[in-house]
Formats: sequence, C-alpha cells, structure tokens
Amino acid sequence: MLVGKTLWAYHKKKAHMICELSPYSCMPNTMSIGAMAGVIGKYPEILYAPLEIKGDAEVTPCRAAR
Repeated sequence: MLVGKTLWAYHKKKAHMICELSPYSCMPNTMSIGAMAGVIGKYPEILYAPLEIKGDAEVTPCRAAR
C-alpha cells in the first residue's frame, strides 16, 4: 500500500515527502523499504524517509520554557 500511495501522491502532486513511521525491526517495514528502493530508483525526485521507532524507550514530558 505504501508504494501505491507514494506513486499516487507523486503523480497527483499531493505530497512533497513520504514519511513512513513503523516499529523497529518489523518484517513488513523491511519489505516496504526494499520495495521503495526500486521506486526511488525509478523516481529519484521522491523524498522518502523511513523512520523506525523502538517502543521501549522512556517517555520524557515536554515542559514549556518560562
């Protein structure tokens, strides 16, 4: 689905960047990154940022500056 949506957004000029957020070491994510390598090879002007997030990190609350 990522490849299809990326190509649709590119051809329809609906997005200037595709950012994929997924769990760290997720098998489907690894496969989609591989598939996107082929897409980027054919359309090098597409900006693609795969972000892998590890879910066991400690959450730090953001505090507003005084």
